[in-house]
Amino acid sequence: MVERSDVVVQIVDARVPLMFRCRDLESYVKEVSPNKLNTILVNKSDFLTESQRRKWAEYFTEEGMKVLFFSATAEATGIFELIQDGTRRSEGLVKGSIYLYFKCLL
Repeated sequence: MVERSDVVVQIVDARVPLMFRCRDLESYVKEVSPNKLNTILVNKSDFLTESQRRKWAEYFTEEGMKVLFFSATAEATGIFELIQDGTRRSEGLVKGSIYLYFKCLL
């Protein structure tokens, strides 16, 4: 599948991201094509402080990786609020969208 992909995303746990990172996969992706994008998606990022997210973003950027921060729990909470409370529909949608977008920029 790497051969047919433009982007390869590794999903790692925010509590121990290096334990789940696969450098062999990153190397293989670049062997297949130096134009392919290697990306790390740090899940459970709600466990990290803003400072920790910045440090991880700096680390992965220095390693030549794009990094995204995501929290499935935060997303689920936004969706739950959207379903349960009609008055917060737009807030729930925006909250989830901004959360992922903001974390992508770090």
